[in-house]
Amino acid sequence: MPERVAAMTRYRFGELLATGGPEQKTIIFCARDRHADDGAAAMSNFYADGCDKNNGSRRAPYALKCR
Repeated sequence: MPERVAAMTRYRFGELLATGGPEQKTIIFCARDRHADDGAAAMSNFYADGCDKNNGSRRAPYALKCR
């Protein structure tokens, strides 16, 4: 499942970048708590990498799990 989480979050983050920037709000539905934790961590990592590459400041927290 880690490959699916990586592919899903890479796609979603790319869509955010293409349609206005990573600060937009989005909802990702996950099957289980662990899946949500992994997805939030992956989205946060993509965001941090993008900020580092573009010398941008990070907003924390970027992605989180809601219950």
